[in-house]
Amino acid sequence: MANFDFKTATPDTSFPVGSFLFGADSQAAATPSIYAQSTVWDYWKTLSNTWSANGAVSAPASTGTGTWYSGGSATTTKPYWLIEPTGTTSTGWSTSGTGLGVNAASGFTGNLIDLQTNGTSRFKVAGSGIIEGSIAALFGGVGLGYGVSGELLISSSGAISIGSSGLNSPDTYLRRDAANTLALRNSTTAQQFNVYKTWTDASNYSRFQVDWQAGAWLTIGPIAAGTGTAYDMYLDVPSGKSIFLSHGNANTPRWQMNASGHFLAGTDNSYDIGASGATRPRTIYAATSILNTGTAGGIGYGTGSGGTVSQSTNKSTGVTLNKSNGTITMDAASLASLASVSFTLTNSLIAATDVVIVSIKSGATANSYVVGVVATAAGSCVVQIYNSTLGALAEAVVLSFAVIKAVAA
Repeated sequence: MANFDFKTATPDTSFPVGSFLFGADSQAAATPSIYAQSTVWDYWKTLSNTWSANGAVSAPASTGTGTWYSGGSATTTKPYWLIEPTGTTSTGWSTSGTGLGVNAASGFTGNLIDLQTNGTSRFKVAGSGIIEGSIAALFGGVGLGYGVSGELLISSSGAISIGSSGLNSPDTYLRRDAANTLALRNSTTAQQFNVYKTWTDASNYSRFQVDWQAGAWLTIGPIAAGTGTAYDMYLDVPSGKSIFLSHGNANTPRWQMNASGHFLAGTDNSYDIGASGATRPRTIYAATSILNTGTAGGIGYGTGSGGTVSQSTNKSTGVTLNKSNGTITMDAASLASLASVSFTLTNSLIAATDVVIVSIKSGATANSYVVGVVATAAGSCVVQIYNSTLGALAEAVVLSFAVIKAVAA
């Protein structure tokens, strides 16, 4: 039989539609054999498992140009092209029609589709329904899948990346750092995470922000811009639980706000509030008590809070020192036996209701004087010293004083 070109042949309409005519060249006048199309296809299938044809310009090796069927039931609306083992059927086809359908038998654990490049799988659909991809152009050569429970699956070396200039310029990456650990990171570039309450546009919003600042510190809190509303921030834990502040080791908290609302040090007698001469809290208000229960230290004034002043002329000369505490060096003039002398300490920190304590620090003969404050007014107090001996004393007595704030009600 000579080669026959089906594409250029003129059909003979005297034969049944969908049939093939077979016969040798010498049988041109003889009655040829007529076979149904399905019969011929079944015969071709027994000849070879390989289809070999070359494509050409505007001429694919194989084309299905018929009309896709639609409008039947979910069982009868078969795909235009269907791959389905014998004995397997589906009752789930779209009644609007399907171009290519693959229906595996129950229990099939292989791949319904597996697209490869030189032996490397690029995209596949497993029989379980999981979609996996390894598309270097879009996903950097990492695996991408879709789980049967609706989850998006990405290999451990992959990331969800988003950019402002298309697929090739991502700048924001969501990655897996370790088991059960999610990370927002992009090499050495500082990252920011926003949770919005309201968003109108990039200039008008209310949001919670976690952000690394240029000074290498982390800020956490509510932010507002434009027409957005600024909100307070609460740290809240379930009833009966505490809030801890730690440094370096989460298992060794420095400070704790316990379930009763008390602010406690993580370790007894270890941490301070403020520092001498710098980073000091301004005022501490207490409704009941400030108690020192330690065996060392005490309640009082620290370095930098005090000052010194000296009398001139005589022991009754007034002095000025605007400090909460300090020392006063008295003049060395003689003080007669069993006599007293008074002088005024001008001090802007003294209120009329305050208590000013004064004592002898040095420069005096032991057990020879009695000293105290005999009057207090806004901005001053009167200090009196008494010579309790039977002889005159001419000593430059050094006094210490401290102002204790007090009120009348």
